[in-house]
Amino acid sequence: MNSLIEESAENEMKKILFIGAGIIDKPHAAGITVRSIFDGINTSFVMGLVWGEAASKTKAPFELKKLFYSKFSPARFLDNTRLKQTSHKIKKAESTVVRDEMRSNQSSPVRKMIRNIRQRIALIPAGARVIVKARDLEEIRAFSPQVIYTVGESVATLRLAYQLSEKLEIPIVIHFMDNWKHSIEWASNPLLKRYQKKLSRYCDLCYTRTTECIAIGERMAEAYEKETGVKHRIIMNSVDTQKWFCTPRQDDGMTHFIYAGGLHLGRENALRTIGECIERLNEKGGYRADFSIYTSDNNIDLYSAKFNHLNSTFFRKAIPHDQIHTAYQDSDVLVHVESNALFNNEFFKYSVSTKIPEYMATGRPILFYGPENIYLFGFLRNNQLAYTVKDEEEIESVLMELIIHKENKYSENARNYVAQHFDVSVARQRFYSVIENVHLPSDDRTS
Repeated sequence: MNSLIEESAENEMKKILFIGAGIIDKPHAAGITVRSIFDGINTSFVMGLVWGEAASKTKAPFELKKLFYSKFSPARFLDNTRLKQTSHKIKKAESTVVRDEMRSNQSSPVRKMIRNIRQRIALIPAGARVIVKARDLEEIRAFSPQVIYTVGESVATLRLAYQLSEKLEIPIVIHFMDNWKHSIEWASNPLLKRYQKKLSRYCDLCYTRTTECIAIGERMAEAYEKETGVKHRIIMNSVDTQKWFCTPRQDDGMTHFIYAGGLHLGRENALRTIGECIERLNEKGGYRADFSIYTSDNNIDLYSAKFNHLNSTFFRKAIPHDQIHTAYQDSDVLVHVESNALFNNEFFKYSVSTKIPEYMATGRPILFYGPENIYLFGFLRNNQLAYTVKDEEEIESVLMELIIHKENKYSENARNYVAQHFDVSVARQRFYSVIENVHLPSDDRTS
């Protein structure tokens, strides 16, 4: 039935101009979310605009139009020849700052200055002007797009979306994954204040060209609607519920807890607490459990020393997203953690991890440990989707229950919820609805 509905929606779907289509190949949350939507869309309805480094690498399933930076822009040189090197140096500098702060609660002013300069250099392409030549505009007009779709995130993308919206007289749909509308991830960098102002200004201009946008979660949608008066539908990482389901694992006498993701924003402390509780239970006797943490090489280098005293906690190299199901299959319990740092960081204020719908679809028990004042805690607890723990005192009793009984009491709720709200067919229907209903605010018709 869902396939028939999707086919009907596709037959009536407007043509989409996807600005910043290079994101569809990215391994991060936004790329995963966008792929989950566009993997099932008739590609003849989509044209993507790409530029810079992405222009030579994007493997989108739809028509791509390559654009270029203005002739004398430093982004032409930086994006094509030095961006990877610069990004690597930024990560290295940030790792050094984090390590300093972990050891002494402060970082060298010189190292901070170097990090700030490198961050500023890295954002040059994000703020550069992308040129649409006369022949480019002619090809775009020949495609006859009826709506612009973008995940925004950069000045370059939003500026281009706004300019083409005016030239083509078509509306814009922005899909917000993080709170870049109000902040950037490097907001503490004083060298980026001007860039932040430009980002907010072009975001506000794009809002003058739309009546509907998309948000990553309920809290973001409510806040943005109240602020802008523009309707926001909710689409986060959508999953094929059947594909992510994990079959029962053969019992080997051990309970395997697994976490997959980053350790930044204070998550390493929450994970260490869980590891310490598992260690104590194993030492008591009668319990056999281990804890595997799948994360990046950079995170292993930064944080693994804090876990050296734990014999039952193991760091493992991150698995590509298209293969992560193998790790979930080997688990008994899937773990997710957050800290107050997520809520206190303006950029991540409304963020929801892309792994949550995947976890819910597996059928495995989910253990969430984090502060009760963040959206995700209430979402999981109120809908009875996971074991939710807000402090260390609660962890040990929940771990004992999971190890002894391998309880699965929330899994059926989680599977039903993900099928109703986060399945790919549901997400695409919402996407089709937004694309169909959005129009320019100046149009006389009502939405």
